[in-house]
Amino acid sequence: MKLCSHLGHEIFDVENPVNGEAFFDAYVWVMLHKMSDLIQVVESMSGRSAESSGLLTPMTVSMGRAAAEFPEGAYAKWQRYFQRLAAEMENFFRDVDLWLTLVAPIEPPEIGMFCPDHLFDDKWYAITQYMSYTPVANAVGAPAMPAPLYWSPRSGLPIGTHFMAKPGNDRMLYELAFELETERPWAHRWAPYSAKYRLV
Repeated sequence: MKLCSHLGHEIFDVENPVNGEAFFDAYVWVMLHKMSDLIQVVESMSGRSAESSGLLTPMTVSMGRAAAEFPEGAYAKWQRYFQRLAAEMENFFRDVDLWLTLVAPIEPPEIGMFCPDHLFDDKWYAITQYMSYTPVANAVGAPAMPAPLYWSPRSGLPIGTHFMAKPGNDRMLYELAFELETERPWAHRWAPYSAKYRLV
């Protein structure tokens, strides 16, 4: 925020326009609604249960099993939710040019925190916590970008700053990215244990 203010941008606090609980209730339905079809295809082709077929990871299978439990009409219900959310975000961006949040409310997770061998029901809460802000842009078709403006003193990994604009306002994000990187370059920064390479 201080960097943006230093560059001449007006920064002010706003109330989060998205109810996180309602959003992720809808997001999981829409994200998973076709997964049960995948399970049926795999079992039909292999002649075995999805779990024993060896064709899908435990995470994918458990996502498909969860989707099969969704009540009839849930997908249409949550599609209507996202239509309302898109209208609400359109109103939100009448008063602001960009919405500034974190990329994630926690530092980058350690290797193994999310794994294909885990089960969806066991990890869904952790996934929603980690993805608190970024899926909103996907849901309403808005452009968004992360910028690695800060670095964790503990791990040395980047802590992303997330900017979201109204649908169609991609140019503003590109212009801001250029401005931010000019003021605080990051191309030379490498996280610990990075696989460095050079273009020739």
